[in-house]
Amino acid sequence: MHKNIFSVYFDQIYLLAAGLFFVPFFIKYLGVACYGLFGLFAVAQGIFQLLDAGLAPTLTRQSARYVAGVSNAKTFKHEFLLGEVAFVSISSVGLLALLAWTLLSNRPWVSSPDINPNVVKFSLAFIFLTVAIRFICSLYKGVLRGFECHIVIGWIGIASTTCRFVMAIPLIIYSNGSPIPFFALQALISLLELSICRWLVSTYIPKVKLDASQIPEVFRSLWRFSGAISILSLAWIFLTVIDRLILSRTLSLEEYGIFTLGITIAGITNALTSPIGTVMGPRLATLIGEGKLTDALCLYKKYTYFITLFAGAICGFLFFFAAEIVWVWVGDREVGEAAKQVVMFYGIGYFFIAVSTCAYQLQFARGRLRLNVVGAIIQSTLLPAIIYLGVSTYGLAGAAKAWCAIQITYFLFWIPVIHRDISPDFHIKWLLKDFAPRLLIPFLWCGFAFALTPHTDNRWLELVFIIINFASICLPLLVLLPQLRNYLRLYLNGKKV
Repeated sequence: MHKNIFSVYFDQIYLLAAGLFFVPFFIKYLGVACYGLFGLFAVAQGIFQLLDAGLAPTLTRQSARYVAGVSNAKTFKHEFLLGEVAFVSISSVGLLALLAWTLLSNRPWVSSPDINPNVVKFSLAFIFLTVAIRFICSLYKGVLRGFECHIVIGWIGIASTTCRFVMAIPLIIYSNGSPIPFFALQALISLLELSICRWLVSTYIPKVKLDASQIPEVFRSLWRFSGAISILSLAWIFLTVIDRLILSRTLSLEEYGIFTLGITIAGITNALTSPIGTVMGPRLATLIGEGKLTDALCLYKKYTYFITLFAGAICGFLFFFAAEIVWVWVGDREVGEAAKQVVMFYGIGYFFIAVSTCAYQLQFARGRLRLNVVGAIIQSTLLPAIIYLGVSTYGLAGAAKAWCAIQITYFLFWIPVIHRDISPDFHIKWLLKDFAPRLLIPFLWCGFAFALTPHTDNRWLELVFIIINFASICLPLLVLLPQLRNYLRLYLNGKKV
């Protein structure tokens, strides 16, 4: 399992580092207005994920149950084929509808005086094509995760990321800053990645004959679980897209580009913590499928321990050093100040999402998602009005604060309800022992480091200060991890680790 976690982390960090490294280059050659199209890329992904209906995570769970011996080969193959047909059909219809609307519409989704409307249209067309291909690929990756093929998925992701960014450089320069070749390249690489994943999945699918009479029963069984997943997926996508959608209709493309910069940096918290859930989800499902609930709860506590400590450190660092990070990253002090509050409050929001996701993973493995569904519906009902009120009153900062407030409220009032479903006295012990100390230590340390750090107008010297401070935060963080302490103790005692 440790190798799987390392592999997923390496892939995620590589993707994150590549994205952060090349963003200043994209802004320089494409401009902030064109960079706003990258934000619409995320919105388009959210639109397609609305059509998932919970099938991808459901098949991840079913794959894990097949590995654990809970599900037989014939049932699993029927489940996979039903999911494959659904994904290809939904993706094709959705893509055609979005392409028709984009290319035939007289008014582009967004506009800017600095970009030709036709450039925006064709860029969006390639964006939709890329997202449709990735949508189908998510099914195959979900099945591979169920088989715990995280290392293989990681290498595919690294190769894909390298091609996406490295090959984009000459295209952007040769096209004189047009975004169309860049997004066309993304579609081509996504198609190649899809082909590889489909071939890999075919090697794991059992070679058994299909029985048409079993399809209705398999469909009903899948839908009973995926129905709850679909509601949660819809709510999650809604919660992560509605702010961007509202702002895309109320801000200029230049302002939207600044907003996209802010949430890209704040998303580091989610990017660096989600790999743990990617590995833990199938493992929890396998343990519960084998009837080892006590082992699953023990793993869950370790999971939340690490997530709280790690995400708290990242969240605190982003909160205190937000303006400096943006300035060093893009080289523009005004952009740093404009994006500061977006980074700060979205970073806090992503921290609480990371911790709340731990509870979701356990309930997902147990197959008891009713409380998660109710909480997601409540969140989705409240968020649009709060976001709109925040944007109308305070602009970008208002949207960030409103979104953050919703995530904190969900954690404070609904996570206790979910924990009581596990055990009546579980939440208080977890809150006082596993959560609060692991949040306060790194957050207070970040504030202390920020207060002692001298600030300068030299961009590169500021980068040195940021690196030193991040290292000073990570070192005590590593010492607090019990697994690392055990390794150090064995090493100092001269034992093999």
